[in-house]
Amino acid sequence: MDNYQDEVLKTLANDGEYFGDYVDADEFNRTVFGFLVSSAKIEAYKKAIVYGKNIAKFPTINPVRTDNPKIFHAQLGIAGEVGEVLDAKNKDEVRNEVGDLLWYVALLLSEYDLTFDEVMRANIDKLRAKYASGKYTREEALNPRVR
Repeated sequence: MDNYQDEVLKTLANDGEYFGDYVDADEFNRTVFGFLVSSAKIEAYKKAIVYGKNIAKFPTINPVRTDNPKIFHAQLGIAGEVGEVLDAKNKDEVRNEVGDLLWYVALLLSEYDLTFDEVMRANIDKLRAKYASGKYTREEALNPRVR
């Protein structure tokens, strides 16, 4: 879909308005911090399980950026949808949840004036630079040329 990001912006609700009075701010902050810690741990475990990389220590967690409502909306949406993708049990659920995830990714990319094509190309370029052979190898995953 060539104009997906434009369609996302048309379907964006509230144009970034916050309704913070509906949540307990302290509980929300604890939940987000817990998610960030869990997410960092999941990433480290993935590297250990999939690539055989030793887990020396978990990364430092930085505060969530809330100064731009659309970026914050996209970040929260991505975090929530990732959990729903993890919980998807069949093809229809995967299609629906990944569609929602892509919606939030498109919103985030739009706020940074990026396109899916640009991000996908940069990712492939990064991976090609990381793997000298141009293809994943366990040895290069554990000892990448670039990070």
